[in-house]
Amino acid sequence: MFSESNSLQLRAEFFTIGCILLFSFLLNSWNNDFPLGYHGDEPKKARFILDGTQDYHHPILILQLSRIGNAILGFEEESGAVLIGRFVSALAGTAIVWFTYLLALRCLPGRWSLLAALLTATSPILVIHAHYLKEDILFTACALASVLAWLRFWQNVPMLPSICLAGLAMGLSMSAHYKSVLLWPLALAIPFFDGSSLRAILTRLPALAGIFFLSEFVFFSVNYPILIDPDIFLSGLNHEYTHAAFGHSLHISALDYYFLFHLRFSLIPGLTLPIVVLAIVGLLWILGSWKTVSVTARILVTYAVVYYVVPELVPSKPAPDFARYVLQVAPALIVLAVIGMERLAVTMVPHIFKPAYLVLIGVCVAWPAFLSVALDHHLASDTRQVAQEWINERDEKAIYEHYAHESWDCVSLADLDLAQVRSSGVRYLVASDFRYERYFRGVKMEGQSDLVHDRHRAYEHLFQGTVQIIRPAFRSYAFSNPTIRIIDLDKLPPLAISQRGE
Repeated sequence: MFSESNSLQLRAEFFTIGCILLFSFLLNSWNNDFPLGYHGDEPKKARFILDGTQDYHHPILILQLSRIGNAILGFEEESGAVLIGRFVSALAGTAIVWFTYLLALRCLPGRWSLLAALLTATSPILVIHAHYLKEDILFTACALASVLAWLRFWQNVPMLPSICLAGLAMGLSMSAHYKSVLLWPLALAIPFFDGSSLRAILTRLPALAGIFFLSEFVFFSVNYPILIDPDIFLSGLNHEYTHAAFGHSLHISALDYYFLFHLRFSLIPGLTLPIVVLAIVGLLWILGSWKTVSVTARILVTYAVVYYVVPELVPSKPAPDFARYVLQVAPALIVLAVIGMERLAVTMVPHIFKPAYLVLIGVCVAWPAFLSVALDHHLASDTRQVAQEWINERDEKAIYEHYAHESWDCVSLADLDLAQVRSSGVRYLVASDFRYERYFRGVKMEGQSDLVHDRHRAYEHLFQGTVQIIRPAFRSYAFSNPTIRIIDLDKLPPLAISQRGE
């Protein structure tokens, strides 16, 4: 009887996780046909897919996977290539749900693990970013797979399958994003968390060497253009180093926001406040029970802390979508949040009003699910489309800045020579807060460049001529639905603004 009951429970859990994975993919791919150009990086990546080139600002796993898809489907236009890349991201987002479930199973009972999977599938920060042809979601999936593979390697006899899985996962992680370098010290820390002796660790050195060489083989198999033209790789790597070390438009240090920038602007909007609070509860409980909790729980905490603190330390937090820098933290925090829920259920529910606890669980499930569905829905009705229709109705010439149109005319309206623009017959300028908001934020912080202050002053002048403000029907998020300002040049006093680059 016990065996039959256990079998039915396993079938029910398997069916449930299957439904969650299907729901995840549908949510990740719904309305992902928005115009190419709304996301600033997608046009060049679509070109890279079609012409086989790359700039190595990131490793090229997502490009290679998209090229495989395009070899089957045969798109010749960028609009088709970007759809393939977005579906790769949607699949990677679904893989994140599966890997989160497997990690949760190592820390929690089955039903709680299913809750972790559901919360991951409906998390706005993961769902919306799974709509973009961008490396972050794919890297997050590969990073979670690497953590699982390393746990399997260290906690079992290092047989060939565990060596191959760890080498493959690490090779793919390295091929997805440069921040994969942080996975190596995390992986090597696992045996110390597990209390393994130094002798036991040394006996695995040959297996570790095998994992390293297999990961390098996978990396160079994916990134073989490095072997043909290493200068492209070095140039791209240098670009990313400079970008990270010195900031992008703004220089935002960790101390400017007391290490809370991403908590405030990325994780709370992207996970919801209850999930973040419960994640902190789970994290604190693990820290307080460090010697008795599982190795997986310790690694999840370490992984979350490392991948949160490093983006905080890096001064580059590019608007409008700085949340992508901490995407890989989201699944770990969700598991920690469910650990927090489970601990509250065990320690507090017998002593408090149980319906109140059930309401808390309901809010934790319903709130992010509602946000994800609403944000998904409004991907198809972007404010930039509304602005273009407004301009078209007036049959006047307009200039669109970056993030104000799918095919923008200039990086920033603040760089325009208004006298020359007027003389060319242009009446309207179209501004996007995805571009101008950073300068209004920057003038409130110390240590910013003159460019930030100059552009802020220019926008303040330009906004005197605002004749229409188009706000999102729901809210701005990531690269979707900016607030658009339409400026009528006839409403402005003359002012020349010198030409500047970004």
